Amino acid sequence: SVRARPRRKDLGHQARGHRPHPPPPPRNHGTGPRGIAPRGGQVGGPPKNRGYVGGVWAVAASLVAEVFPARARAYASGIFHATSVLGTWSAALTSLAVGERWRLAYLVGLVPALLTLWVRRSVQESERWKEGKQGGVPPRQGSLRELATDPRWRKRAVLGMLLAAVGMATFWSVTVAGQDLAQDLLERQGVPRQAAVQRARFAYGLVETAGGGLGLLAFGPLSVRVGRRAAFALMQLGALVIVPITCYVPSNYAQLLALLPVYGFLTLGMHAGFAIYFPELFPTHLRATGAGVCFNVGRILAAPMLFLSGSIKAQAVSAGFDIRLPTTLLSLLFLLGLACVWFLPETKGQPLPE
Repeated sequence: SVRARPRRKDLGHQARGHRPHPPPPPRNHGTGPRGIAPRGGQVGGPPKNRGYVGGVWAVAASLVAEVFPARARAYASGIFHATSVLGTWSAALTSLAVGERWRLAYLVGLVPALLTLWVRRSVQESERWKEGKQGGVPPRQGSLRELATDPRWRKRAVLGMLLAAVGMATFWSVTVAGQDLAQDLLERQGVPRQAAVQRARFAYGLVETAGGGLGLLAFGPLSVRVGRRAAFALMQLGALVIVPITCYVPSNYAQLLALLPVYGFLTLGMHAGFAIYFPELFPTHLRATGAGVCFNVGRILAAPMLFLSGSIKAQAVSAGFDIRLPTTLLSLLFLLGLACVWFLPETKGQPLPE
């Protein structure tokens, strides 16, 4: 597994806790063919084309944690995850530019795929990996079995995946609801549906996402100052406060635009903590495996929320409520995240486990 390349949602397991050379272009290699698909229904592609990101994320997060010195690790890992905002902005601008011409949107996805070629050639192995290979002795390799059977790492993996599940579930049901809140407000004020949709895309894709990006960038310095667990707790407590405020206080579009950056900051900011915290929970030979299990199993556990949140919101609307009530109720999921943090260890100021 020295040169393993993650495929599908491999949970980072193929990396065996170490980063091989960065994997081949993982996230955008299927967008070009989808751009010439005869019908919209064919753009999904096989599942393997949609699952690369999880395994690659675990490998990259572990690599960042190992190549930066301890004093810069949290900052670098936070920046690593915060760059995802560039993708959201690119997607939002592309959506606004191409409108209904969806093939063009997929063809634009070829551009970041080319960037990964440069990344692959530029990033080197971590010193920990090189040291592990010295003397001709194969470095110790981790496994899912060890992660599941060793009580030290099993507890951290279970709580980590639950924390990630809360982050993913609230992202899909609360964070992205900023667009629905904007559209709902505009339509209640008599704005035509098509115009409301376009202005809501701007509100979420650019305005709220800008605040979310600042939250991601802020999590690193915050976790250095107050600790990892306290940073998670502060973000989630802030989210519990800002969601009902954003739902019910604005009386016009301008007021909502003023609140959405704070809404994004507090509901999205904790995601940078996954890149900072998960690699710090596991020893070198289990680092990518453990981080991958936390991140990807968390995604799997949260997947039903895509359907559940939609059902809850539809039932609320059919009962005479608008989107604000179910969004506020779904934000209570952050309470589960607070419970997870309570039982996880603090890693601030500690060396990476060996």
